[in-house]
Amino acid sequence: GVGRDDGPRLASGMTLKNALFAMLFEVQQMERTYHSDIFLAQLQEARRKFKNKAAEFLVELKGLRVTMDADEGLFNCPRVLVMLEVCYRDCQDYDAMINLYESRNETLRLNDALRYQFAFALNRRNHPGDRDLAIEVIGTLLTHKKNHVPEILCLLGRVYKD
Repeated sequence: GVGRDDGPRLASGMTLKNALFAMLFEVQQMERTYHSDIFLAQLQEARRKFKNKAAEFLVELKGLRVTMDADEGLFNCPRVLVMLEVCYRDCQDYDAMINLYESRNETLRLNDALRYQFAFALNRRNHPGDRDLAIEVIGTLLTHKKNHVPEILCLLGRVYKD
């Protein structure tokens, strides 16, 4: 309130308390980035190591998925999720791709790259209703001009062709 002293101020005018919170937030962000980079490197290494060995790769991915699900920073990192989707796609494990997408919160499910992977998996899995949902997801992506790219347009054509 009026006349309230928020403590000492730094030369920038920021209170010491706010400066400490800002530094803590920055350290947390750097730590998340560090963990994400390590996990992404592990995914890339597994992808390289098990190229053309889908069964072994899936076993490795299951272990990495447990690690990811236990770490909130990885669990909520779009870069990590998209790469894991691509790895599942390499193994043609469309159920795992759909499960990964559906297990994320609504905010993450709005990520365009994750939506694309989800639509791709629905089309390939082809259970009753999957293609209709894929068309709906792609239609949502195409409401934004930035998504008028060959990959998305070709996927839509593929869904209709199949």
